[in-house]
Amino acid sequence: MKKFKIAILAVAALSVAGPAAASVTPHAQSSLVLSVTVGTAAPNGPRPTPKVVTLRCDRDSGSHPTPRAACDLLRKVNGNAANLNVDPGGICTREYIPHTARLLGKWRGRPVSFEKTFGNRCEMIKTTGAVFTF
Repeated sequence: MKKFKIAILAVAALSVAGPAAASVTPHAQSSLVLSVTVGTAAPNGPRPTPKVVTLRCDRDSGSHPTPRAACDLLRKVNGNAANLNVDPGGICTREYIPHTARLLGKWRGRPVSFEKTFGNRCEMIKTTGAVFTF
């Protein structure tokens, strides 16, 4: 969780630079922090540590391993990750290993956020594709 908070602060810092950069591009910049947390916290136990990456979609970059593929998917839904449904007919096993996907930041200058817990990694990837594949 601490890494996710640090990443949120990084997005806030990037948004400060946004107005200057927006004058260079035809639209405001997109700066996102994405995280995936596997499992749930046990009672009185530690919380699982999320894996966190950054993603920028103006010049597809960031620490995301496949920024172009992730940005292409997000462009199709105008940054609204809730509208992603990459492989609706795909089949996944019924094992339950929860994966919580989170997205926070700005999409072309507009604040966006998304959080959803999927039953397992396959369900998450089937829905979100490359966006949360890291």
